[in-house]
Amino acid sequence: MTRPEISYLISKAASVSRSPKLNHLNILLNLIGYLKHTVDREIVHKRNPSGRLDLTVFSDSSWGDNHPIDNDIIDQKSITGFVLMINNTALSWRSIKQSTASRSATEAEFKAAFAAANEVFYVLKLLNDINEPQSHILHFIDNEPCVDNITARFNMKQTKYLEIKYAWLRDVYDRGIIWPVKIPTVANISDFLTKPAEDIKGGIPHVDKLYSIVNGTYFNTHSEYQTWISDLCNSNKFTKTKYVKDYQDLIQLKQDSKSKVDVMLNKYKIMSYYERICLTLMTKFPFTL
Repeated sequence: MTRPEISYLISKAASVSRSPKLNHLNILLNLIGYLKHTVDREIVHKRNPSGRLDLTVFSDSSWGDNHPIDNDIIDQKSITGFVLMINNTALSWRSIKQSTASRSATEAEFKAAFAAANEVFYVLKLLNDINEPQSHILHFIDNEPCVDNITARFNMKQTKYLEIKYAWLRDVYDRGIIWPVKIPTVANISDFLTKPAEDIKGGIPHVDKLYSIVNGTYFNTHSEYQTWISDLCNSNKFTKTKYVKDYQDLIQLKQDSKSKVDVMLNKYKIMSYYERICLTLMTKFPFTL
C-alpha cells in the first residue's frame, strides 16, 4: 500500500532496485522529505447518503516511457496507470511498466484498460461477498480508438495474445460489467500515475486537483462527485446503445440490476435452512426429469 501521488516514482525506483546508485538514494531521500512535509494529506472515505457503494474506474497509459532515472536505458515500454474509485475516494490504484512495448498509443491504452478491468473483477468479488453487486461500471478512458475497440465498433489486427485480451474485454462490456466512456486527458484522474508531475497538462495546480479528487478531499459531498461524473458523461463521447442513450439511462439500468439482485437476496433470506440447501444443490448440480 502506498499513497497514490507517489506511485509513479515508487514504480520507477523499483525498476532499479537490483542495481541502485547513489543518485537513486538521493531521489528516495527527496521523496521522504516530500512525505514529511505532506504528512497531513490523507485518504478520506465519505458515506454515500443512499447507503450504497458506487464503483467507477479511470485508466490511462503513456506511450513509450522517456523518463529514465539517471542514465537508465530507455526501453520505450509504456506505463499503465489506473484508479478504482469507491463512492468518491480511491479504493485501488496502480502505476506499473507494461511488459512489452506498444506499437501505438491505442495499444498502450488498451493494455491499461485491460489491467484496470482485471482489478475491477477482483473488487467485484469482494463487493458480492457483502451483498453490494455492481454492474455497468463507468470506465473512463482518454483514447477514443481504444473505446471504439472495446465496444467493437471496428477491429484492429493484432498478435494473438492481444486479440484474446480484446475479445475478453469486449465480452466484459457485452455482459454489462463495464461501460467505457471517452474523456479528455485533463479530466482523467489517473494521468499522474503514468508520467512525472511536471509533464501533466495544467501544471502543479491541476496536479494538486487530481490528487485531491483521488484522495476524496476535493468534493465536500458524494452528490458533488456524482454531479462531476454526470458532467463527464454528458459533455464527452458517451457510449450509446439501443437501450442506453445517455447517462441517466445508464443509472436507471444500474438501479434495475441492483433491484433484481435485492429481490433475490430477500427471497433467500426468508428461505428455511433446508430450502437454502436445496437451492444450492440445484445450482451446483442441475438436473431435469
